[in-house]
Amino acid sequence: MKKTAFLLIFMASGCLFAQGIRPADGAFPFNVLDMAENSPVSCRDLNTEIKNDSLHVVTDPSGHLSVGGERLRIFGTNLSGFPEKDQAERNARSLADRGYNCIRFHHTDADWTNCFIKKAPDGKRVIDPVQLDKFDYFVFMLKKYGIYVNLNLLTGRTYTEKDGMPAGTDKISDWKNRHLLGFWNKKARDLQKNYARTLLEHVNPYTGIALKDDPALCIVEINNEQGMVHSYFSNNFADTPDILWNELDILWNAWLKEKGETYESLAAVYNQTYAEGKSLIGSKNHWNLEQHSGAKASKTGEGNNAVINITGNGGAGWHIQFNTPGLKIEKDQVYTISFKAKASKKVTINAGLMMAHDPWSNIGWSKNINLDKDWADYSFVVSGLQPDSNARLNFGDMGYLAGTKIELKNIEMKEGGKLTSVRKSPNGVLLPQSGDYGELPENYKNLVLNFLYDVEAAYWTDMRDYVRNTLSCPALIMGSAMGNTTTGLSMIFDIIDSHAYFNHPSFPGKGWDQNNYNIQNDDLTRQECSKTLTNLAGFRVFGKPFSVSEYDHPYPNQFSAEMYPMYAAFASYQDWDAIYTFCSDVIESNEAKNRRISGYFDQTHNPVKTAAAPIAARIFRTGAIPPESSYVWMSLNEERERKNLQKFGGWSVGNPSLWGFKPVMAMGAQTGILWNEDPKVDWNGCSVEKTSGLAGALKEKLNKSSVGLSGDTGISSIFWEEEKGTFLARGENAFVYVGRKESPHMKEASNPVFNNFEFIPSGDFASIMGVRKEDGKWIFFAGSWSGNKGEQLREYGQTTPYSASKEVVQRANVKLTSKPPYSSKEALTLSAGGLLKSLQGKLKFTPLSEKGLPSVKARKGTEFELSETSGSLWYLLEP
Repeated sequence: MKKTAFLLIFMASGCLFAQGIRPADGAFPFNVLDMAENSPVSCRDLNTEIKNDSLHVVTDPSGHLSVGGERLRIFGTNLSGFPEKDQAERNARSLADRGYNCIRFHHTDADWTNCFIKKAPDGKRVIDPVQLDKFDYFVFMLKKYGIYVNLNLLTGRTYTEKDGMPAGTDKISDWKNRHLLGFWNKKARDLQKNYARTLLEHVNPYTGIALKDDPALCIVEINNEQGMVHSYFSNNFADTPDILWNELDILWNAWLKEKGETYESLAAVYNQTYAEGKSLIGSKNHWNLEQHSGAKASKTGEGNNAVINITGNGGAGWHIQFNTPGLKIEKDQVYTISFKAKASKKVTINAGLMMAHDPWSNIGWSKNINLDKDWADYSFVVSGLQPDSNARLNFGDMGYLAGTKIELKNIEMKEGGKLTSVRKSPNGVLLPQSGDYGELPENYKNLVLNFLYDVEAAYWTDMRDYVRNTLSCPALIMGSAMGNTTTGLSMIFDIIDSHAYFNHPSFPGKGWDQNNYNIQNDDLTRQECSKTLTNLAGFRVFGKPFSVSEYDHPYPNQFSAEMYPMYAAFASYQDWDAIYTFCSDVIESNEAKNRRISGYFDQTHNPVKTAAAPIAARIFRTGAIPPESSYVWMSLNEERERKNLQKFGGWSVGNPSLWGFKPVMAMGAQTGILWNEDPKVDWNGCSVEKTSGLAGALKEKLNKSSVGLSGDTGISSIFWEEEKGTFLARGENAFVYVGRKESPHMKEASNPVFNNFEFIPSGDFASIMGVRKEDGKWIFFAGSWSGNKGEQLREYGQTTPYSASKEVVQRANVKLTSKPPYSSKEALTLSAGGLLKSLQGKLKFTPLSEKGLPSVKARKGTEFELSETSGSLWYLLEP
């Protein structure tokens, strides 16, 4: 195969419009749902039809996914619906064209998705035979195009009293919190098991075999984003009815009995009075009123008294905070925090103790405070805090309370107090509610969390065994995502999974209110190397496949063209096993609906996502950005994990930073956890380096302007310069570049081991990705922006859109929203403009249409001018 050498150079020109805004003049539609049969962009050649006698997906001895002894990398997406049967083959073909080889069926048990479950006349939830038939036929078509199935057993279902659940279940306000009940309640678990049996034992009339026996079913997931420890930290038990909480309290007391504990033995240790000591907060402390991201407030009052008038909302609760720093928190010390408070109307704020320095984490006490118009006294005795020489008492969650006056009086914090942590219940010892957790002594906190850990472990084991043994299902099984469960609890499963979103939509009022939302508009390239992608790398466990089953840069983020290139390149570099995007839509017969961005997470109609998918898929699935050859790992076992449970948080259960992980490590090595391994033994024959040793190696490798370069492969490298915003990945057969106009020139950033293209951009942002196919041809994606026609984008908090008649591009770091949330008109996009040069003679250069075929006559030469308004996001280059 003839190889052509190129070099990428980025030398941006032009300037941003005022406040980062410019018109999206010349934006064009680019809908790629129906590629031509002979399109060079299509990835259909990567898939192989899955037949009834095909081999199942397994985990190989090296800890990766494989089929028939060959490595399998999954490039998947989520679906929450089934196409009509006359559109099923079109959907399957389009998914294969775009590079997908697995569909994660997510929220297909929810009331609002019109999928598997419907409400019967008696109010019970039953399987809908019409929707099941649509699913069966779709699976039949997915198999034809070589696409596997990942089936989620519990994601959106609403358990109700009509289903036989105990009285009070219907009063649990959040349907997701009802998914907790099966961890200890038999009826809830039986409902989940019956659902699993119905789907997995059902014989598909189009394939002729039960889903559980079908090689196309590669993964079964037990319970999406759920866990006992996670939910306790997140206060998800708050409205659990008494009858169900009593069941858990009975289990708690049985567990304590096994440990030899009684009310008397625990009270003797934890119910103590501590003498009053020095005062940490009084009338002389300095207080700060913080206002972020457009939130507005003013403060009057002196010393430890304050009146806070909130006049403008921010984009998050923490955007208005009132705090006093410099508190020295001692280990094993007890403190009493007291104050009086009221508000001009009923509101809830938060009081907590947290670091007054990076990373600003809570150190062990957080309490929601319900305020009314009348003064109320509040007093809390807290212990078990994380020692810190510069902590702060913080009043927060006021960023959405515009029009409210908060009054605080006589704020004090002193050493000492009377602890009454252990309380009686009819069953013996009362299981503390999560709202009281912050006041518990450290060892008692750990005792409670270890009980929840064991309850969770029993659930995972029972559900795994039910699927694998009772139902005889050979598919790989995973429990839930890291961040919601722990590493140790996940070790009984076949796959370690995680989720991540770069700037998830925020809803200041009611959850998921599409008329009141905002998204932080920023590009990932300019983030410190400690967010989103690099954070994920610490959750991996060496020896098990690692999956990211949800990932997105949600609309209307103006930099979403960066998502697929960075995601695929980084995952390939880290040698992950499965990456999914969230969430695709089914293609409908209504073509107007098929041409507009329909939601925050739309992967089907957003041009810079759909067009990027096939190139990203080919890069990841072929490992075209070769994996890093050096490793860094964190040693962990169950004993260490259990001792540190109290250091986790609601959505950071299993947080790898506790074991020594730093995200920057992922830019210089494959990173992950070694479970129950001797730290002195290399894993699987690899050159393994201890965390402590890597710090020095990375320090030598890094410089002031770069986050990191890869190690020893010689043909691949990742470069991430976050101050100016540059991301580069390259291999012999692939390259990725994402950057802003002020990013360093690629010639300066590039490792001379491999040079491909010289590209001088003319726009303010560019996302470019190319891959060389087996025939020697390069397919590359070039994009910079997408949005809906008539979307009326505006900054959150403003009533006037940037333009009522034109689409605009916003490059400033602001909170964006739109009204209506999504326009009903078609999606538009802009390519990446610039000058493409060949350094090795003439090239044949062809822009491609949305069908993936030549849109204009091919040009030959050494220089090719690309325009943001070229009408294409795809280009073909032939040596």
